[in-house]
Amino acid sequence: MSLIRRSGRGPVRAAGALAVIATLALTSCSFSDDPKKEDGAQVLTVGVGAPIDSLDPHFINNGGYVVPAGLLEGLVAQNDAGDDVVPAIASEWTESEDGLTYLFTIRDDAMFSNGDPITAESVVANFQRLLTPTGSGGGNTANANAYQVGLGIENATEFQTGEVSDWSQVGISAPDASSVEITLDAPNPDFLLGMTDNSMLIVDTAAIEKNPKDWTKAENWVGSGAYTVKSWDPTTGMDLVPNEHYWDRDNVTLDEIDIRVIQDPQAAILAYQNDEVDVTLVTLDLISNDEALLEEVEQADGYAIDFLNLQYSTHPAAQDERVRQALSLAIDREKLASVQVGTTPSSSLVPRRVEGWTESMATSVYDPERAADLLAEAGYPGGEGLPEIQIFDHRPRPVSDAIVEMWKAIGIDAKVNIVDIGVWADTRWNVLDDDKMGYYINSFGGIPTLNNWLYTFWGPETTKQFSLPAGAWKRYESIQTDEALDGAAKSRKLAEILDSESSAGARQFAELVERAREAVDPAERTALYVEAATLRESLGEQIPILEEPQAFLVKPSVEGVNVRTTIEGFYFKGVSIS
Repeated sequence: MSLIRRSGRGPVRAAGALAVIATLALTSCSFSDDPKKEDGAQVLTVGVGAPIDSLDPHFINNGGYVVPAGLLEGLVAQNDAGDDVVPAIASEWTESEDGLTYLFTIRDDAMFSNGDPITAESVVANFQRLLTPTGSGGGNTANANAYQVGLGIENATEFQTGEVSDWSQVGISAPDASSVEITLDAPNPDFLLGMTDNSMLIVDTAAIEKNPKDWTKAENWVGSGAYTVKSWDPTTGMDLVPNEHYWDRDNVTLDEIDIRVIQDPQAAILAYQNDEVDVTLVTLDLISNDEALLEEVEQADGYAIDFLNLQYSTHPAAQDERVRQALSLAIDREKLASVQVGTTPSSSLVPRRVEGWTESMATSVYDPERAADLLAEAGYPGGEGLPEIQIFDHRPRPVSDAIVEMWKAIGIDAKVNIVDIGVWADTRWNVLDDDKMGYYINSFGGIPTLNNWLYTFWGPETTKQFSLPAGAWKRYESIQTDEALDGAAKSRKLAEILDSESSAGARQFAELVERAREAVDPAERTALYVEAATLRESLGEQIPILEEPQAFLVKPSVEGVNVRTTIEGFYFKGVSIS
């Protein structure tokens, strides 16, 4: 049960994105008063919890905390409830009877912040930039390409990998100057909501060509959203002002937005209490005993799933489904939720707010006796013969310590291994030696659809990858980095490994998801996704533990903060100060 009141204005959109922020030591935090506020100007001060390292939406980075909130806009945006879309750069759209083709009409008054018109051609060029192979790879991790495969655009992933080299074969085109046509490889009722993802925001490729290395600098920035960049320092923050060429300028209320990077959660709370910020992300554990602050929290439930992800290991126990199931069954998630305030227990990789969610997806109830039996069946009675099992992390967490103690209670030798966040990010997929086995801990958030949580996040390819034996994974990695192979050859070799050496359960899961994506009947589609989710959760390659809300402290004078299950949390457009 959550302690915090929900935003009465409703949660919205999401971006399939990885949010990995290190909790730093407490540092002093002091900001000077803003004279513009004294003059009656509408100035909103927002605290964000990580350096804003990039403003490029086509790659996963911390720019996701601010760019979708107002700097760039897509063809559509989410409504306040987060369950549908509203017009944005596209004034309207139509869908073909077979559900495969969408035709978007670009509004006549759509312009970039430099006054140049946003045309169908510029929109298509934006998507071509997103999908052009760069060598950085895809996936949901920092610096990876941000395109979400769950959109299902025809030949998009094939073009991205180099398997298809002719752009005309990709299902994105401009039939005329004001129309963009997108064709899917299968009907996807979640497509429009998926189009609100951070990766589908519209950048000005012409401006990028003029300043290919420095296009995100304030003096070169050209955006498509309600606000534009006045100044930006990656480590301290940025100032935003209204985009005077924005198509809906009359409904942009704030005169300025002052974004401040405050990496320490305690410092963020202190800045809020000292009236130095109006809105800031909040770690609920830190204010659980402060009733006054709790009254000023706005949150959207079902933002993210906290989970343990299997690390590759040459020890046979890592490949034994019974061992992985035992580790999951030994976790008392109710107790974990009491340790991490504001969270709810979860033994499903799909948040409860996703339409179609059922209890059957949550396969791991707390059952230490059954866990002990499974260990014995696998040949490790009382944990005998198992290697030390680590929880690999980049910061201390009470829940990690609690899980270790729960595992020890059934005889498992376990520990928490904390390293620098860079080391964690670079080495979590390395193969562990025979004497080690482990899981890394992480969190994911995304738009609330079954397609997103079963095809984009931990989808068929990812699930197959994590089921590979250590030797097969090493070969897979070597092929991924082999520059001598062209896109088509690389894709073929990678697919051969996944199809022949992934586990039977992972292949069955992939088949169910593909059937769900192709299903026309909504009830059949949902049933297949539920079956696939139930199977995936039983494999134990990922062990869900908690469900987290997106929570912000919001001053009572600030109106229009509609918290959403997205990395940026809310749209700046529509926010005002009374």
